[in-house]
Amino acid sequence: RRVMGLHFLNENELQRRERFADTCAFGGWFIDLHTPGGLLAPTSEPDSAIGYNADLESVALKYIGPYGIPLRSLVSRDVSNLAMAGRNISVTHAALGTVRVMATCGLMGEAVGTLAATASRNGASLAHAAENAIHEIQQVLLRNGCYLPGFANSDPADQARRASVRASSEYAFSGLGTWDRVEDTGLRERVWTSGTGKVVALSKRPCQWFQIDGGPLDRLGVHLLNRTRETQAVKATLRKVDSLWDYDAGGGPVLWSGVLDLPAQADEVIWAETALPHSPAGTCRLELEGSAEAAWRCSSNRALGLAGGSIIGSGRYHWNRLHGEMALRMEPPQKVYSPAMVISGLTRPVDATNTWFSDPSQGLPQWIELTWPEAVSLRTIELTFPAQLILETHWENPFYVPPQVARRYSLSVPGTEGERTLIRKDDNSNTKCVHKLDTPVRTRSLRLTIGETHGGRSAGLVEMRCY
Repeated sequence: RRVMGLHFLNENELQRRERFADTCAFGGWFIDLHTPGGLLAPTSEPDSAIGYNADLESVALKYIGPYGIPLRSLVSRDVSNLAMAGRNISVTHAALGTVRVMATCGLMGEAVGTLAATASRNGASLAHAAENAIHEIQQVLLRNGCYLPGFANSDPADQARRASVRASSEYAFSGLGTWDRVEDTGLRERVWTSGTGKVVALSKRPCQWFQIDGGPLDRLGVHLLNRTRETQAVKATLRKVDSLWDYDAGGGPVLWSGVLDLPAQADEVIWAETALPHSPAGTCRLELEGSAEAAWRCSSNRALGLAGGSIIGSGRYHWNRLHGEMALRMEPPQKVYSPAMVISGLTRPVDATNTWFSDPSQGLPQWIELTWPEAVSLRTIELTFPAQLILETHWENPFYVPPQVARRYSLSVPGTEGERTLIRKDDNSNTKCVHKLDTPVRTRSLRLTIGETHGGRSAGLVEMRCY
């Protein structure tokens, strides 16, 4: 039996990442179709048998970026009080190959629970609530920490959206190299051994997505390796793209292109003089192309809002699985972790980092502050701290806490005799923290001071909400 929903979701919609007005969850697993018969099948599933080789067209076509899932596919079209969450939603066989994984099923479960609560509160059927209360449902999901592609916080009750933001410092990002490894002791050691010392041959057309601030971009440096005794010519292209998930190899305007000379047997940073006086703020992609005897070294560390990748069999770019970025430097450093990011309305890096980080050279404590033109009344303060978003959870040790999460922090407002502390946490391990004050406080400013992290050198914050 198949329960049919108000919308029958198909794989073509997911592959083109169609924007549904009633997006309620997201997925990103590839279209993973198992061989009929399961463990008793006479042959392994075809993609597994060839090691999921994304250089092959048949495999690469199944790799898709983050896509939205419409709420209508979770609501029965025939039974008025029935909703589905998980592997029984209204999808084609091929679409089921990507939406069926556990993390995505969990997100759909949260969406259905929110739908049911909204329908009950409004005295409406599930179908009526799905159609007429979708904005309310989406804003509840976003507030609870869900990511909905193409949607941002627009909650009119959130006082933080009307504030101006400043901080004690901000991180001006100059890139990542092979020499500036920061140990993350909460990850399994094989993450580091698989990322350290790795290279990607230039014949695979490696690339790096990264963020720029809209100011000058004078030059870029890439750490390249030449295994031959001859100078290698490396074609380089800097392209403006829509987001970290823009995989179109030919899309986006070219900001700069040129040919880099890679000396014989070199293992060094090669600089490209881009000389851009004003670069468009947002996501860029640096693409390299050369021989199989030359390679781009991977960095020894990762950064939020960056992703390394290469061309796959379908002629598209896709992020790599080396668990490190490409070694890239930029001058001048880019201010892409500004304080204003905490009220951007987004809690994932997309076309910006959407995260504030303090200057790591200044140490801790560091603070970030909201200021209003006139006093507001605050009762609930919600904080979202940065987390690692690139590795699957099986790379994390049990009870893993990302190093960027604040361990010790306080919330304070101005008082008649100096700062008045509202909240103090000395051993936090959560990325999402909600603080409800016993009595409301009227203030024109609110300051978060981070005194210690779980190992990160910068204080960081993704979102602050105030109600």
